[in-house]
Amino acid sequence: MGNTMRPIENMEDVKRLQYYFNCRNPRDKMLFRLMLQTGYRIGDMVGLLVGDVKEAIDIRCFVIRENKIVNMKKDYCRKKGISFTENDVIPRKVPIPLDFTKELKKYIENKKDNEYMFPSRNAGFHISEDRFGKILSAAGKKCCIKEHICNHTLRKTYALNIQIITGDISKTQMMLAHSSREATEKYLGIDMIMFKNTMDDLNKLYK
Repeated sequence: MGNTMRPIENMEDVKRLQYYFNCRNPRDKMLFRLMLQTGYRIGDMVGLLVGDVKEAIDIRCFVIRENKIVNMKKDYCRKKGISFTENDVIPRKVPIPLDFTKELKKYIENKKDNEYMFPSRNAGFHISEDRFGKILSAAGKKCCIKEHICNHTLRKTYALNIQIITGDISKTQMMLAHSSREATEKYLGIDMIMFKNTMDDLNKLYK
């Protein structure tokens, strides 16, 4: 599913979504912002505790063992009869820009360490992946965005923007913690990236 999902290719569409979420409740705004800023999957975000984020702020970096990678490694080791612990999985690290650190501090102000960052309306639970996916889908329709917007769209958009900014597939691979260059090219749809960059360069000739 991940490789068939499209990113949001038009930055004006991203800006419209940002404006939409800026007008919503702080929880939805921050979850949207965090996913777009870090490229983590929704499953790694919804269960975050305030204490987790305070630790990340202290070192100006998120350090998260991604659930998908943990589960894949666990399944592989089980099939091979190899012992496994979560410590066998290298965490994915994402630096936090200073301006975003300020936003996070404001969001968690007066919250307790054991509180969920993104609580559900049902006391004691966090927002579900499915619920936020529906919120995103509705946002995409409200903003008249042609792509179908879902949770994974934000990670794809994060990856696309890194590739466009750096023009370096190896840097994008590193930021996504992919195991190979080929995996990143497949994930991005590298032909589309090259085409977009070429068209952008061509457009500059006519200005």
